[in-house]
This record gives sequence, structure tokens and C-alpha cells, in this order.
Amino acid sequence: MKSFAAYLFDADGTIIDTRELIYRSFMRMGEVMGAEMPPRPFLERTVGLPVPVQLPLILGEGRGEAYYARAERAYSEYMLDNWRDFLGTFPGVGEGLAELAAAGKKLAVVTSRRRKSLELFLEALGLARHFSQLITPEDTARSKPDPEPARLAMRRLGSRPGETVFIGDAEYDICCGGAAGAATALVAWGGMDPGGWPIKPDFIAGSFADLLPEVV
Repeated sequence: MKSFAAYLFDADGTIIDTRELIYRSFMRMGEVMGAEMPPRPFLERTVGLPVPVQLPLILGEGRGEAYYARAERAYSEYMLDNWRDFLGTFPGVGEGLAELAAAGKKLAVVTSRRRKSLELFLEALGLARHFSQLITPEDTARSKPDPEPARLAMRRLGSRPGETVFIGDAEYDICCGGAAGAATALVAWGGMDPGGWPIKPDFIAGSFADLLPEVV
């Protein structure tokens, strides 16, 4: 891939493999709430949205603030109690991030994951040291797919859209980065088909090595 000055990475499904952890957390939430969960493919398509946005999609609209708050607690408590059993990275992530950082690239995470668990997971996986900025739902009024998180990341990194690439595994990532004027790269290991997306990725990466500049 061509060289950029700044690299904005989604977290879940892009650099952190939380697929099984998220699924089990949702299933535990369903048990606690006495709710039938949608099929796994549906749950996986909602990953990338903030949990408060996900819950009405999964549990049904109009349940009330207290109901969704209790569901989110059940989801988060399971995740924070069990992450050690399921958390991982995708092949080449650690080495690739180290290579980008060594080449002087500016690196940020732009995610819908809340800051507490994001920091915990990045530290546990040895990835935190590579990122100078973490943009989470606590930082912006609007979340992905709105461009606000990507714009904030670029401001904090001191990078312009034309020298920035947003890398993610979902439509929300590509729309966020593309609407902010950045180039976008879809990671193929997320398994998403961008065919019907309103903004198409500029690059598709089959491995993390595909994201690295040809000359760093």
C-alpha cells in the first residue's frame, strides 16, 4: 500500500480479535435479560457501533433507558470478567504496528469501544505503546459512521486528510474515514463484503503486511 503519514485503526475485528468474546458477552446479556438473541451473523454485523446504539437493534426498540442500562452492565461485566480466555490479535498485527511506529508513522485507534476496556486490552496484548492517540465514544458527541471521530484523531495527530488512512473491518469504519476525507482500507479478515456500502474502501488488505508502505 502507498505510504501515509498517519494511520487510524479500528480496534475490534481489525487489530484486536474479540469476536468470540463479544459473542459470548451478548449471549450472557441475553441470559440475564431473559431475551432471545438474534443469530450470530446479525450480532457480528452490529460490531463497530457503540453499545448504546447496538442494544436497541439487538433487544428491540423502546425498552427504556433503565432496561438498556441493565443490559449493558450484564454485557460489560461478562466481558471484563472473561476477556483473558478469549482475547487475541490477528496475524502480523504486533509486528506491523512496530514497523509503522519505527518508520515514524503517527498511529491512533478510532473505535466505538469504551476507553476502559480498550486500554485494558491494548496493554494486555502489548499494543498500547504503538499508539499516541485513542479516540473512544467518550471523546466525541457522534460516533462512527459519522466522520467526527476520524476528524478528531487527525486533529490530535496533526495530520491532514490527504496524508491519512483509516483502516477497519466494517462499513462504519470506511464511512467514517471516507467522509472525513481520509483514504480507507478494509481488512479482509473481517469477512465483510463492501458491495452495497455508500463509501467503498480505497484498499482491501488480505493481511496486515498489505497495509504497510512499500517503502517505510
